[in-house]
Amino acid sequence: MLSLPKIAFVDDEKRVLAGLKRRLRGQIAHWEMTFFDSPVDALDAFRKNEPIVVVVDIRMPDMNGIELARKIREYGHNTVCIILSGSTDFDLAVSSINDANIFRYYVKPCPVEELICGITEAIEHHRERFLPVNAEVSEPKPGSRLAAISTTGLELIPYGVVVCNTDGKAIFVNSRASRILGNEESLSLDTEHRLRAGYVEETQKLRNAISEAREESAMTALTLGSDSEQPLRVTVQPFDDKNGATLGHVGLFLFSESEVSMPAPKLLMEMFGLTISESRLTSQLSKGLSIEEAAVECGITKSSARTYLKSIFLKVGVSRQAELVRTVLVSLATH
Repeated sequence: MLSLPKIAFVDDEKRVLAGLKRRLRGQIAHWEMTFFDSPVDALDAFRKNEPIVVVVDIRMPDMNGIELARKIREYGHNTVCIILSGSTDFDLAVSSINDANIFRYYVKPCPVEELICGITEAIEHHRERFLPVNAEVSEPKPGSRLAAISTTGLELIPYGVVVCNTDGKAIFVNSRASRILGNEESLSLDTEHRLRAGYVEETQKLRNAISEAREESAMTALTLGSDSEQPLRVTVQPFDDKNGATLGHVGLFLFSESEVSMPAPKLLMEMFGLTISESRLTSQLSKGLSIEEAAVECGITKSSARTYLKSIFLKVGVSRQAELVRTVLVSLATH
């Protein structure tokens, strides 16, 4: 049986909490609600019982709401934070959204219908972005485009996986990708849930790669933060249904040395019967490199790489580079 989503409210004014309890009584059947008048006590409770959504005031003693939101993120929680404050300071609102990744910002007094709507959207955002391991997950709605994508399977893949819809917004992030995005070095999500790189030019490069993969129904690849110690390799590929028709969604496979173990050539040789040269090339391609980049890493010419690739296609039983990468990823997920 599915448990109710846990919603927490934190405000140092007890009368405000009492008012929220009264106004939200109709949600008791839908939410499991807790109320805290101390941010320190709330944070301690969250370590043991993580809420899906927390609604916090900004100006509180000992720890303000923005600091609390940052602490929640530092502890690795996937809690979605909403600000409910009496402050109308625009700069403060912008700062809270940008620096603490606040999902919504409401000013007191806030109509209860508007607050309920915001919390409901935050719950949905949490469900789309975070899929806890071993959680009880409902089946996708019949006929929905995302029904063709096994979110459970994407969670099992030992790489960061992000699925974007036709609007370019992230609708699924597995746990490994969540950790990568949480570092906010090479890649993160903006307030509209769109992927954003560390630099403006790299963000545009990423969005071009996503558009190209969707429009041409072909895999694209790029490297983000190439000047850092741990650059992020990104492979973008469209999702097709069983009839080969495009769904409009694209999947991004994120490869960070701190998060994943790259496929070993020896394992690929045993799994697909590849030669050592073919397995080395396949390993590089599986990291998200283009055929040109993979050839350089293997110390061979682009022409030789393409010759090897034809042989690899025959042995693995695929006809496109995107299919090769997908086959390798899924196969390694079971080992």
